[in-house]
Amino acid sequence: MVGTIAALILYFRKKIFSLFRGVLAGDRSSVTYVALIVLSGFPTAVIGFDFKIFFRSLFGQPFMVSLLIIVTCLFLLLASRKKENTGEVNPFSALLIGIAQGIAVAPGISRSSSTIGTALLLGW
Repeated sequence: MVGTIAALILYFRKKIFSLFRGVLAGDRSSVTYVALIVLSGFPTAVIGFDFKIFFRSLFGQPFMVSLLIIVTCLFLLLASRKKENTGEVNPFSALLIGIAQGIAVAPGISRSSSTIGTALLLGW
């Protein structure tokens, strides 16, 4: 996990520093962007903490994990068929992305697939 975070910070360092400078300078678009990132983290945290015991219990159930892998596949198939690219980044879409990430705590649900698939369905 630390390696993944380090790799992400290294890869996105220019964007991170640009956002950091923008927030410090009071740039409205930077502040909005960071606020949406923080907003998307709330549903993820709530779902993760509130359903922690439930999600943990799924790890010992291979049949359920298999079903959730199939759910991930079907979700990606649905999302890949979305053709329009008309969505915009707004608080509602940030919350939906956060919910998708929160559900991805379940074994068999891919976090990247749920996030990217939800963004595609939102028209991003």
